[in-house]
Amino acid sequence: DLSDEKFEVYAYVTIFGFLTFPTILIVVANIGIIVIATKSKRKINPKGGKKLPGRNAILAVSSVSWLFVISITPISIRIIGNYFKIEFPGWFLVANQEFCYLNFVCNPICYTCTSSRFKMFLMTRVLRLRTNQ
Repeated sequence: DLSDEKFEVYAYVTIFGFLTFPTILIVVANIGIIVIATKSKRKINPKGGKKLPGRNAILAVSSVSWLFVISITPISIRIIGNYFKIEFPGWFLVANQEFCYLNFVCNPICYTCTSSRFKMFLMTRVLRLRTNQ
């Protein structure tokens, strides 16, 4: 049937276009970021005279990106598995749901660990809340 063939093509395009390609792009970009971070010690860039980003900035971007890849992986597996009619155990479905929230919960933690400005902002807010009670 022609409609089933069209659906199959659209499914493959969707899986590749919205899940696989962006995840591969993020992984490749992060490998490049890590290579730059290991070679960089805040040297001056000879082309533009600007400083390269510091290790903390590179670490923050890389950790947030890897966290996104980790949190989206179970969803990708579930979508691909649903397409091939694979039944998943209950623990995987629960983990799938919880991994969705992992990105939102851990992003502030990544920024707090890597950025002194964000850490000071957060501590100021927490101290204001404590003194207003």
